[in-house]
Amino acid sequence: MATKNNAPRPEDWFTIEYVQRLFGVTRKTVEGWLANGELPHLRLGPRTIRIGRADLEQFIAERTRTTLLDRDEARTSPKDERPAEELDIRSRCSAPGEEAPSREAAA
Repeated sequence: MATKNNAPRPEDWFTIEYVQRLFGVTRKTVEGWLANGELPHLRLGPRTIRIGRADLEQFIAERTRTTLLDRDEARTSPKDERPAEELDIRSRCSAPGEEAPSREAAA
């Protein structure tokens, strides 16, 4: 990350815009990560912020690990513990935002 004289190289620092494009999020999202300490950064001036390569790589690794764990958990845990016979078929047949038909209306 640093040269022989320990000076940081320009290619080891990234802008908010780079991180924004990398994750496909808004600038406000990246600024939120910076503000709450999720993504360490260096403020060089009132409008100049840089994110170090090592910090960005760690941030990516943590988010990737969390995403993979969430996906694995969703894959292994059943969405509903009840047997299929106990599920209310009416709730699965109505459109989103539409009330399920009552039994009296169907008769």
